[in-house]
Amino acid sequence: TLKPVAKGLKDTAHNNEGIKALFTQVGNWQNRVSLRLTMRMMGHTPKKIKPLSNEKALEIGANFLGEVMVFSSGVLVALIELTRKSFVDRKKSEKAKAEKERSKQALEHRFVTIETELKRIHETQRRHEELLRTIVNA
Repeated sequence: TLKPVAKGLKDTAHNNEGIKALFTQVGNWQNRVSLRLTMRMMGHTPKKIKPLSNEKALEIGANFLGEVMVFSSGVLVALIELTRKSFVDRKKSEKAKAEKERSKQALEHRFVTIETELKRIHETQRRHEELLRTIVNA
């Protein structure tokens, strides 16, 4: 997938001097960074790194920028998917929380109903006991 992107970038650069200069500059920069890292890992300190030919720098720059584009696209897709999943999870969590709240309210309503009925039963029982005492004492 990278080769067509790099080829398209190179073809564009051949028709546009500004883009060609940018890709050449990026290619030389990438070459300098790569050589410096390689030489330092080998224990050497690079003094001066000679620039590449324009064609080679253009090719390396186009390849590098093509890789950056492909990598960026992958990162973007991953971020979009992560955001989507986060949104779905949040909605799912909110729905579960709302359902839990509805269940809690229904349970509280049942307790209130039971307490009301218990009070009514106690009041009825008290009246019956009063009535029974009145009958017994009469």
